[in-house]
Amino acid sequence: MNNYLSFGEQVDLALKNEFVQSHLFVCNTPKLLVCLGAPKLPILMTRKHVLTTMNESGVYKANYHNLGVDVVKQLPDMINNPAVVMKSTKQDDSLVLISSCVDKNNNPIVLPILLNGIGNNNVGQEIRANILTSAYGKEHFKVWLDKHIDSNSILYVNNKELIKLIDIGVELSDRMPTE
Repeated sequence: MNNYLSFGEQVDLALKNEFVQSHLFVCNTPKLLVCLGAPKLPILMTRKHVLTTMNESGVYKANYHNLGVDVVKQLPDMINNPAVVMKSTKQDDSLVLISSCVDKNNNPIVLPILLNGIGNNNVGQEIRANILTSAYGKEHFKVWLDKHIDSNSILYVNNKELIKLIDIGVELSDRMPTE
């Protein structure tokens, strides 16, 4: 996709302003997400969103999430091994993944993915892609999760990954569906 640089290598180049493309290739859409209705497309993330996800502040007028470089480089693993996958309650054309990783405040990291969007490949050509629109630690997680349970938007639960969240002290809903 992008001369096969790893996502971590692309992030390093973006940090040094040496990544000239508008989108970074995160990973291919995993089989699990395809089985849940996602198109089998590359998952891309804009350079801007990589930087705003990673940093505390910067040049963009945007929400910054301060996840740090090391956590951002784990985004492909988070996508390939989510704790929970659900339909977005805000956008019909999106999935939301919950990772077993947490931010600096011990909030579970949430990854919204726009399905069947448009991005640019490594040579600047417009392509169909699933777009990772952000990644951030979700505050008030239990209340937010309960709303998703109430709306029947949970599509998949990985109990093994959920246990990792419980082990680090994240409070989950008592009504959380199981595998």
